[in-house]
Amino acid sequence: MKFYDRLDLSRLRLDDVHTVPANRAKALDVARDRHLPRQSLTRMGLWVYVFQLGADVHLGTVTLAGAQPGPENVVTLPVRQLGHCTTPGR
Repeated sequence: MKFYDRLDLSRLRLDDVHTVPANRAKALDVARDRHLPRQSLTRMGLWVYVFQLGADVHLGTVTLAGAQPGPENVVTLPVRQLGHCTTPGR
């Protein structure tokens, strides 16, 4: 399940994150090859995609697929949301 439609991770180091610097079709091929859910594909920039595997919207973090294959290789990073988000009670 994808929590953020687009991610702004521009000020973070993404060395351990699996990024796909290609078009959407190529990114979907990578998802199939690595057995990642198609729905996890998230646009990060004009031609850069990442795979969003989870998030905590209250803490402002996102969990992305790691550069190395395998379910244990994930990276949790802080995220600046690009859309409007309302918090109940505020």
